[in-house]
Amino acid sequence: MPLDHNDHQERIFVASDFQLVNRGFYRTRIWGPARELTAEIGGVSKWTYALTMLYEVDERLYHSIGGFYPLAEIDEVFGQHAERWMRNFLEADESNQAPARYTHLLERLRLIELYCRLIKDQPWASA
Repeated sequence: MPLDHNDHQERIFVASDFQLVNRGFYRTRIWGPARELTAEIGGVSKWTYALTMLYEVDERLYHSIGGFYPLAEIDEVFGQHAERWMRNFLEADESNQAPARYTHLLERLRLIELYCRLIKDQPWASA
């Protein structure tokens, strides 16, 4: 899914570590949107491919405290068991309203949150 935004010079701030470990943020800004987008991108196996669209905006990524955010290689961040990890990450608890488990693999979470925010056209400049 290519991005279609008017101002290609606008800074995009990535989520902070503090935000990523906050359970409310995790559920509403990462896990929930990722579950919604999984079918749209073609299933769990397509996530790492979908994340490559972040390379289109990598020169505009910044830490919330300032400074350029160097986008990591997606294949390196997710490794060879990405599909299994995504399947486990997206799994819901018995209520189907929350994750079955939480992960603290912050770079994976950061990339997923960023992708979901950009695709869903949420505000660019705040995480």
